[in-house]
Amino acid sequence: MPHQRAISFEPLGAISRELATEIERHGWPVAVGDACPMPLHIDPDFMAVPPCQDELARLEALAQPLSRPIDNTPELEDYWHWSGQEALRRQHRVQAQDHGSV
Repeated sequence: MPHQRAISFEPLGAISRELATEIERHGWPVAVGDACPMPLHIDPDFMAVPPCQDELARLEALAQPLSRPIDNTPELEDYWHWSGQEALRRQHRVQAQDHGSV
């Protein structure tokens, strides 16, 4: 099994008090609703590995453009239930921390 990297959305009530305090201290925006993004890195032995800065930058680069179609595509729910439609494709360039535009 290869390394797995993902962004999981956890209920705000399920995150640690330390993380909630850090979010508040930095003023990081949290999406409306009850979902806090959590970066995940699972190794081949199914052990959680703390993500490094480069992995966080890559996940950030993926999350930013993914949030745009979620917010701006009214018919997106149709894609959750396969209906024979063409794939939904979008491209965006975003700034990723200190890694420039990706």
